[in-house]
Amino acid sequence: MNQQPDHFETTSHESARRADMVGPTEKEVRRLTPGQTTMLAIAMLVALIGAGMMIYTWMVPASAYGASTAGPDAYSSDPTGATTVAAQPSPIQIYAPAVFQVGFSFVIGFAIAYVFKTFVRITLVLLGVGIVAGVGMQVMGMLEINWAAFEAYAHRAMLYMHSQTGSFEVLATGMIPPAATGLVGILSGFKRN
Repeated sequence: MNQQPDHFETTSHESARRADMVGPTEKEVRRLTPGQTTMLAIAMLVALIGAGMMIYTWMVPASAYGASTAGPDAYSSDPTGATTVAAQPSPIQIYAPAVFQVGFSFVIGFAIAYVFKTFVRITLVLLGVGIVAGVGMQVMGMLEINWAAFEAYAHRAMLYMHSQTGSFEVLATGMIPPAATGLVGILSGFKRN
């Protein structure tokens, strides 16, 4: 009696064919969690709404969407004595850029963190291999490491980073809503699957 392989079993020919396949397996491909997908979709929707609001204010005359032409400071006199009315920006004109910045900042922060997470993993592995190789070569007498110079360089790098984060703090506090949503995007991009 000749038995055929079961549908779920793989033959040696199929295993060899799978080994020759190029590309990541399904397990190797990173997927976004449902929470990440939802947050990203909401942020994209908010950014699109903000962009739509800005396009609307550019395309439609100001009087059509409620831009006020009268208010306590709306009147001024020109040199001829005639009174003119200055147009006041509507709430759409005021809030459209902020709405766009909030959504767009999240999306950009998420993308940066998602890419940066992979970059950091690769860099840390290579750095670890380099340190182990360097220390191993020093122990074997093939290499001499000047630890005092290394420590001085690390101290200068830390001082430089400290000075740069001070200017970043000023930038971040000047744009709190986009910075906050960008930070949330970065944190959710770093979140494990």
